Amino acid sequence: MKIQSQKDFFSGLMFMGVGVAFAWGASGYTIGNGARMGPGYFPLVLGILLAVLGSVITFKSLVV
Repeated sequence: MKIQSQKDFFSGLMFMGVGVAFAWGASGYTIGNGARMGPGYFPLVLGILLAVLGSVITFKSLVV
């Protein structure tokens, strides 16, 4: 597979790494649920969103 945009590829990897680190760090806190959020809810959701964004950017750098 050929990388079309090297900048986008590495920035996507960086976003995925930071997202996974945030989600992993949030696993030590109480998550709670949507109605009663615990202190780990926001970092977990933020980490998941960053990882998803990074995977989309990495995928687009390979395809487009």
